[in-house]
Amino acid sequence: EAPDASRAALFDEYRRRSVTVGRLVGARINGKRCLGRATAIDNAGRLVLTMRKGQTATVSSETQLL
Repeated sequence: EAPDASRAALFDEYRRRSVTVGRLVGARINGKRCLGRATAIDNAGRLVLTMRKGQTATVSSETQLL
């Protein structure tokens, strides 16, 4: 299996097993505490948050389930 295919398969499995997507989470973005709903995991493994007003942000640091 090609490395890109293996990586894609790994992320697909990671997304499938995630207990975070769909949940409300807190994260620190640019030093500011933010709350948002985890809506996806991107192809780099970062969590995608959607904030209350619809803006999105990706985080790859520590988050907290709320």
